[in-house]
Amino acid sequence: MMKNIKNLTLIMAVVSVATIFTGCKKDETPVVVNPVIVVTSPSDGASMISGSTVTLTFSANTSNGIKRVVVKFKPATGSETTKFDTVITAQPTSFSFSRNYTVGNIGTETYTIVVTDKSDNIETKSVNVKSITGFA
Repeated sequence: MMKNIKNLTLIMAVVSVATIFTGCKKDETPVVVNPVIVVTSPSDGASMISGSTVTLTFSANTSNGIKRVVVKFKPATGSETTKFDTVITAQPTSFSFSRNYTVGNIGTETYTIVVTDKSDNIETKSVNVKSITGFA
């Protein structure tokens, strides 16, 4: 009888620990959250002088593992192009990015970041930069 109580206590402890680590009850499916993208530079709507350098800096995080990161660029005039596209075989839970780009023609340019996790959940974030003329 005492052995059965110890086994039951052990089973209850394992179920409790599993609940704590997964955040789920025994019969629940874990909730998968899309990746989170945090852009630290430039701020959305920032004004930059045409021809100057803008540094695009961001981080992406997910508990599910990052599979792919894409950075697209839409100039003030012209078509959207892909500036960066990588598939990450190690699938880390975080990714940092920092690259310099030249601010183009007068108008609004858009940088779009697309992060895909290993379960194919996708998060997208865009940053607009206003290209203005410089003053002498």
